[in-house]
This record gives sequence, C-alpha cells and structure tokens, in this order.
Amino acid sequence: MMTLYMNLKEYDKVDSIISEMMEKNIQLDIYSYNIWLSSRGSQGSEERMEQVFEQMKPDRTVNPNWTTFSMMATMYIKMGQLEKAEACLKKVESRITGRDRIPYHYLLSLCGNVGNKE
Repeated sequence: MMTLYMNLKEYDKVDSIISEMMEKNIQLDIYSYNIWLSSRGSQGSEERMEQVFEQMKPDRTVNPNWTTFSMMATMYIKMGQLEKAEACLKKVESRITGRDRIPYHYLLSLCGNVGNKE
C-alpha cells in the first residue's frame, strides 16, 4: 500500500500507514523504513527524512543497506545538499557486497549527478 501511495504522490497516506503500524506495535522492516524515507524526501523535507533515519538507527532489527543510502543520496541531490549526498554515497560503497552489479550502476550514476568523477 505504501508503494502505491508513493506512486500516486499521496505522501500523507504513507505517514498514516506508518503511524498505524506504530500504534499497533507492528515492527517496521527495512522496506517500510526505505519507503518512509523516500516519502519524506520526495516532499522536499530534509529534516523529516533525517528524522526517519534517526528513528531507524537504534532499531536493532533493521540494518540500513545500500538501497537506503542510495535513496537518501538521490533525495539530497534533488535538495541541493551535495555534501550530504556524497557522504551517503560513501556509505553506499561500503555496503555493497558480493558480485551484484546493480548497486554499482546506482553508485556510478549518483556520483555523476554529484559531479564526482573519482
């Protein structure tokens, strides 16, 4: 449902679902957090996106992955926060494991958007 609301740009409904989950003590997983981060970032709210990330950090059941930081870097780029985007990109790079090429495509594309040729 949250993905549907994201695609429809009904970000308030994403917040409503997250609130309902919290009220009912339903544990958020990495996917819920990532959608919530994306929703907040899509609204252009750096502070609200960072709030969600701060809530995610102490949750021992969730480990932010390369997707988390890639999405945050994308949002920071859109907001013009290139230093914060670069910090996220370093975290993307450190979380890529195995032989999966997809994260590298995202990383290279985002580094290009930031203007980082290295």
